[in-house]
Amino acid sequence: RIKNLTLKGVNFFDIDNGGGLIGKIDSLSNEVVIENCDVEISIGVLRLEEDVRGYRGGLVGLHQGGWLTIKESHVEGHFYGAGTNAGLVAGTTGTVRIFNSYCQNNFSDAAEAALVGTATNANVYVENSYALSRYTPSDQWNGVYNLVGKTENSYVKYSNVFRMHMVFFSETPPEGVHEFYDEQVEDGTIARVLHLFKSGNVDGSVWGQNVGTDEYPTLSGKIDGGQSLKLSALHLITYDADTVTYSKQYIEGIESSLPLPERKDYEFAGWYDNENFYGKSTTTIPKDATGDKTFYAKWWHIPKFVNNCYEIALIDELYYFANLYNRQQYSKNTCVKLTADLVDNK
Repeated sequence: RIKNLTLKGVNFFDIDNGGGLIGKIDSLSNEVVIENCDVEISIGVLRLEEDVRGYRGGLVGLHQGGWLTIKESHVEGHFYGAGTNAGLVAGTTGTVRIFNSYCQNNFSDAAEAALVGTATNANVYVENSYALSRYTPSDQWNGVYNLVGKTENSYVKYSNVFRMHMVFFSETPPEGVHEFYDEQVEDGTIARVLHLFKSGNVDGSVWGQNVGTDEYPTLSGKIDGGQSLKLSALHLITYDADTVTYSKQYIEGIESSLPLPERKDYEFAGWYDNENFYGKSTTTIPKDATGDKTFYAKWWHIPKFVNNCYEIALIDELYYFANLYNRQQYSKNTCVKLTADLVDNK
């Protein structure tokens, strides 16, 4: 665990695998936690050989297996040279979780992505975070870079994550990612959206900004100044025994995410605006939403896995398996056994 560490003026020159805190995490490290760390780094290579490779990240270079959790942390980085360069983690083959964190990236040459460069046979979860990136020598933030770069056999999930509007591309943001413009960063709007967000993993009250002084949201925990924004009540109904405190308000006029709840032995299947779960599910509060809102969580029970075979006894277990199969592209030889008669009238 690396906690409460500030490093300024870090400079790694002509390095292949490197990071502001850790160059390489091998497969023997079951879990690494980086918490409340602030790193200012310049890292890269100037060699011009065609075979120049390597992973260079603001916090971690290469993460090979196991769990890596990054929370309440920040990187201001300058990355240059060939290879894989990224704001927080350059490459991963394990599980990476990023909570309440942000980075400002200055890329002089090649770059894979703003937060995580490459993900191979990996799981990446990003929640209530944002990234700013620019290609120097420009002094303007732009949306050239994706949040997570090249993926292979990997699962990536976002919730209430923000990136600059993609000025050079018309790509639709992934689910859980929302675009913003310069003025929304500067006037405190994004800081307020991040500040209001609460889930089982994050408490957004750590976010703040001194509008007029801070160019962007920080982890100061206090918002001063800025324009007046209209707040409306948000009621989230999950399940009876849930003790998590969720977001209780949303800001009208800006798109944001609903939190993703968790429940033992169940998978979350989306929010609905009615308790009978009619219509389409959602994970987003749209930009044009107004007034108080109530959403109901739908759940799929996770079936038993016995002797390498899924035993399906409930209709929602069947939905769970179908979603899992389609998402992970299972082999056609996956074993599934129906242990009860199922009827679906929907």
